[in-house]
Amino acid sequence: MLLIMKARKREYKPLLFTTTVRNPERIKDFIKVIANYNNKILTNEIIIKIVKDMIAGKHYYTMYEKNNPNLNAIYRNTDAIFSDEQLDEIIKNSPQDHKEAGFDKGWPSRFDTWYKFIKELGFIYYEMNKPIEISETGNLLLATELNQNPELEEQAFLNALVKYQRKNPFRRVLNENAPFTLVLEVLRLIKQDPSMSNTGINIREIPFFLCARGNNPEIIYEQIKVLRNKYGFTYSDEAVYELCFEELGVSKEKENRFKITNIMKEMPDEFVRKLRLTGLITIR
Repeated sequence: MLLIMKARKREYKPLLFTTTVRNPERIKDFIKVIANYNNKILTNEIIIKIVKDMIAGKHYYTMYEKNNPNLNAIYRNTDAIFSDEQLDEIIKNSPQDHKEAGFDKGWPSRFDTWYKFIKELGFIYYEMNKPIEISETGNLLLATELNQNPELEEQAFLNALVKYQRKNPFRRVLNENAPFTLVLEVLRLIKQDPSMSNTGINIREIPFFLCARGNNPEIIYEQIKVLRNKYGFTYSDEAVYELCFEELGVSKEKENRFKITNIMKEMPDEFVRKLRLTGLITIR
């Protein structure tokens, strides 16, 4: 009997920028590795070569290495390198119990986990059995190291985040907005409002952007203004959390799905971390 799986229904969700690659230096390292295979057809064999390069470059560390004193010593020593035999040993003894859509279970799915967000930002493009492509913005990010120009790095991330759309081919969501430009528009509205005293955006107000359904900055601006008029800056996490639930159209019965610590702490921290890469956003 042939079983056909139904595609998961799109719905409104809070934005979680992946925590797989937090540090911009790591994003550059990941792109440098895959750039060696630019225009190559992506196959499982190529993926294993990329995996070997990632482990050889010490960009990814397995439990097998950690538990093996000899391999662990090589990993810890910046001057030491793994032999091809050792890399094969690590890969063979580090089965990845992981499955991503469109990729075989194991290392191919781990590869997709590493690179999915980098692809979503437009730095690279890949698909099984199609050529790997490094975009113009991806090459700009790689050029930052060659030119020793940190401004190019900010320019690359600014380019990527300005273009970033919630509703994109890589996410099954109904939210339809550009979160970074929403932040800039709300900052402009706050600055233009004398009663707001050019206070900027409180880190605890970031969830409004993560949970926004549409792309109207006025809605978020009004949410912030109403909240501040009612509570000043002493409002609770619960007050923001409840407003986010209303925006997402999620019933209170589903609190376990989007926990308060996720929406009020983890997701905002990761979002702000990415915004600061552009050089336009600062924390005071």
